Amino acid sequence: MPKQVANNVVVKIGGVDLSQYVGSVSLSTSVNEITTTNFSSNGAVERVGGLKDNSLTISFMQDFAAAALEATIYPLIGSTAAFVVNPSSTAPSSTAPNYTGTVVVLEWTPVAGAVGELLTADVTWPITGAIAKATA
Repeated sequence: MPKQVANNVVVKIGGVDLSQYVGSVSLSTSVNEITTTNFSSNGAVERVGGLKDNSLTISFMQDFAAAALEATIYPLIGSTAAFVVNPSSTAPSSTAPNYTGTVVVLEWTPVAGAVGELLTADVTWPITGAIAKATA
């Protein structure tokens, strides 16, 4: 099985390709654990998976220019935005799936950095609804 290096990941928020501002990205899914233990469980805990809880974590490199990162994200605070994450800049395929959905932009730190450091904006936005995975 081939390995893949993250060197051409595409990240779009609200239809805008922000890949040039992204230092790292993580698309996460977890499932709530529901305990279903009953009197006939033979002394062992029984569980099933519940609802999925998805999130998108991005480390942005800040840019305040017109039509750049800040101008794209700042108006979205408190609202929802469509996202696309593709591990490759190629068309969606089985080896480069497109993940899409809707994030709730609940946080934004436009200025974060110490003397001599790159200004960054690290966010973790919850995803409302399901993540769609396209392979064609």
